[in-house]
Amino acid sequence: MAWGSKTQIENAASVAGTELYSDVMTLNPGELAHIQVVGNSNGTTDSLEIKVYTTLDDSTQNWDTVPLISLLLDCTDGNDNDVSFLVSGVYSFYIGWVRDGATDTITTNAWVRKDGVSL
Repeated sequence: MAWGSKTQIENAASVAGTELYSDVMTLNPGELAHIQVVGNSNGTTDSLEIKVYTTLDDSTQNWDTVPLISLLLDCTDGNDNDVSFLVSGVYSFYIGWVRDGATDTITTNAWVRKDGVSL
């Protein structure tokens, strides 16, 4: 059981009122993904909504309209704020990010590291 390489999946994205998305990630059976998201609004109003969408499909992907996971990262103190979470037991997923208000732009970075297990 070995962890894969740490890979950046979002690099200083300016997240505002339109939801932005990561690339699609696919998991092998038994694999999991450890994801870390860092947000900084340099403001005092908005936080970062983080949403994980999944699909069962391979070629013609039918993505969920309701996220499997939804987190709110408080970015109102003007500092970098981090949150980590695990995704497992799904075929394929991507992550969406959007601010929760109408004021601040949130600089967003994210990384993923998958475990090396494939059943």
